[in-house]
Amino acid sequence: EQCDDGIDNTGEYNACNDDCTLGPFCGDGQVSGTETCDIAGDSVDASGNTIYACIDCKDAPRCGDGIVQTEWGEECDGSAGADDQPCTSECRFEGICGDAILNTAAGEQCDYGLEGNDGSYGGCTPGCLFSPRCGDGVVQTDEGEECDAGDGLNTGGYGECDLDCTFGPYCGDEEVQEIYEDCDEGYDTDTNDGAWPDICTNQCKGVTPPE
Repeated sequence: EQCDDGIDNTGEYNACNDDCTLGPFCGDGQVSGTETCDIAGDSVDASGNTIYACIDCKDAPRCGDGIVQTEWGEECDGSAGADDQPCTSECRFEGICGDAILNTAAGEQCDYGLEGNDGSYGGCTPGCLFSPRCGDGVVQTDEGEECDAGDGLNTGGYGECDLDCTFGPYCGDEEVQEIYEDCDEGYDTDTNDGAWPDICTNQCKGVTPPE
């Protein structure tokens, strides 16, 4: 026998069956009676952490229960906010610039939160658009940029702009790039240095003048 309630062996919830075995109860792994959930055994996982999905066979507070739990970071739960702002499946309002949640559907390019959207170089504006940055195709010399070809174009190849918006190897940098150049005397080209090539052109090609 697992139990014996005498004439009360009715087999109802939390009662004993007529064969003296346990009837339905919270913790038997079967949802019954007024239960909305039932986890058999201890309410801890393999690491010993408490499982909060089901408490006393009732669903624990969660996103989707229709109750806004602000202490868990919820802004909404199934209902729209001001100006019909939709509530996301994460129980956050959608489309609020400054909430630190990127919402590209609302036209946001970035969102670092109200304090982070300060318009600083390489950051995000208060309107959730990219601030001036390396890669926007505009040379910000006051930020140390030497060049800016735009997103995906700053490859750092010969005669091109590098990823950090500084010049890659180029004719005029006083470094001979042997694959592309015969010589490189800097910006002051077309000068005779007395050795071959006697003249370095402004394409960094060497020529020897006729005798």
